[in-house]
Amino acid sequence: MPEDNITLSAIYKKVAVSVKVVPESYTFAVIQTRAGNRKNPVITTEIKNKEGKLITRYINGVLEKRN
Repeated sequence: MPEDNITLSAIYKKVAVSVKVVPESYTFAVIQTRAGNRKNPVITTEIKNKEGKLITRYINGVLEKRN
């Protein structure tokens, strides 16, 4: 424990007044698959739009780089 009280503060910068999404409703699917074994699982999470086109993919929580 420190001998004195410690005070932390932060200054926040407002970067947007509001965010509007057009259309207001958007359909997407999240598909998570597991492979490997209990000690070394490979968890793949894919996000696809309503047409089935891949938007992004995470492998073990890391964003897959796309070329």
